[in-house]
Amino acid sequence: MYYSLFKDLKISETDLHPSKVPLVGFNGALVWPLGMITLPVRAGSVVLDIEFVVFDVPSPYNAIIGHTWLHKLKAITSTYHQVVRFIGTNGYQEDLYGDQTAAKRYIGRPANEKAVEDLVAVPITEDGSRFFLVGSSLSDTEQNKMVDFLNKNIERPVVQRARRFSLVHFEAVIKEVNRVLNAKAIREVQYPIWLANTVVVKKKNGKCQVCVDYSNLNHACPEDFFPLSQIDQLVDTTPTRATIKFP
Repeated sequence: MYYSLFKDLKISETDLHPSKVPLVGFNGALVWPLGMITLPVRAGSVVLDIEFVVFDVPSPYNAIIGHTWLHKLKAITSTYHQVVRFIGTNGYQEDLYGDQTAAKRYIGRPANEKAVEDLVAVPITEDGSRFFLVGSSLSDTEQNKMVDFLNKNIERPVVQRARRFSLVHFEAVIKEVNRVLNAKAIREVQYPIWLANTVVVKKKNGKCQVCVDYSNLNHACPEDFFPLSQIDQLVDTTPTRATIKFP
């Protein structure tokens, strides 16, 4: 649970009990919680007591409820349909859909408040044909820093020199391209810049695997931190363990 929601619920910080385990962010930084608290969570006709870890960090979410709650609820989730399905106290099937407007109303925020902030176009060319979209909630200082960073990392076009393939490799490339085209996994476009060669690698079974050489693109992109694999499972197991070692 994030501190903004904790304050909206009008709960006193004296009700928190200590937590000895920090949360490891995507950038590797440790974030120490303010504490832990057990609150009733209603889903349809079912009310369950769930233990929350409270963090005072910026987030677009109110709270993240993980597998512990789903297991207690005996629920089945569908990310495609954005629904949680479970059996209610009366023995009948119940469905739970996400509704950000209703969530804001229940915690005392205006129901007509937009769930997603507006974006502001910042042109980077004189004719305005190319532009950045930044959040309208950013301060002038934050917006200027963001635009400066984006301007410094505008694409530096690279065109790799065309490589010649043997007849066997050329046939493998044509076969693979036709396969993914027919599967509608890719589509044909005309790019005058950022052209990358295909690379044919022969596997142990004798078949050829077709890859793309993105080395120039990777070098041009600014370094960034990416989410850990299975991060939801890691976060869910954090409150129940004294120490966690990541490989």
